[in-house]
Amino acid sequence: MMRRDMLVDEVMRRGMATVDTDRPITHALRLMRKNDVDGVVVIEDGKLVGVATYWDFMVRLGNLRVRSADPSSIYVSSVMNPPRATLTPETPIVEAARLVVEEGAYLMPVLEEGSVVGALEAKDLAKALLDEEVPALNVSMRSPPTVNLSDRVIHARKVMMDSGLRSLATLNEGAVVGVVNDDQIVEAYLNLIMTLPMERQKAQIRHLLIADVGPRHVKAHAESSLGGVAEVMVKNPVKGVPVVDEDRVLVGFVSVLDVARFVMAQA
Repeated sequence: MMRRDMLVDEVMRRGMATVDTDRPITHALRLMRKNDVDGVVVIEDGKLVGVATYWDFMVRLGNLRVRSADPSSIYVSSVMNPPRATLTPETPIVEAARLVVEEGAYLMPVLEEGSVVGALEAKDLAKALLDEEVPALNVSMRSPPTVNLSDRVIHARKVMMDSGLRSLATLNEGAVVGVVNDDQIVEAYLNLIMTLPMERQKAQIRHLLIADVGPRHVKAHAESSLGGVAEVMVKNPVKGVPVVDEDRVLVGFVSVLDVARFVMAQA
């Protein structure tokens, strides 16, 4: 069971990657891949000015005008957003969860005496639930949006933006094979932009399939506890876990937002 007095200090990421506003997005993305994080904290003259996540990059790179530009000439300042919230190590995680749910703060810098000492990603809240015995289906979405391996990546991007989900359950002939994530869409777009001439990019992006990107093969059984799903989320680069029956048919989906709602409810 989750301790209600748990603090951000117990689940936060220390030494979060930081970038200056005038660095190209390619530099920020390299840092994110290297550190296995969902975003970067943006600073200017040593002061916190924003955050940039894979979601922000996905929204920006889907713009046709951006796709016609050299990514090395697109700067972090044009992708970042001001932090929706900041935390301290002593902030209760139930308060951090509230900020995820009510403010949409999926990446929150953690400050100590005015300096950035780390950050909290929404999925980090799952670390507090590893011993939670509540059935996962009790907190899951029952009819989540899905995509198929044969769907186009641009369709997955639209479904994500319409639903707000950072991971989508991915099906093949009705059976769950895993999830596709916003970071995979960003990498797919970036690879095409970097390797193809502009006149070929539009056609290639239009025909790029989820099968070409490759889903991440994660799922949980219908009888799994929330702790079991949290463990899958902590150990894998996903922001949602499909819950399936014995025939791999989707019966629920636990997103990072569902995790945050559960943590928030413990208050």
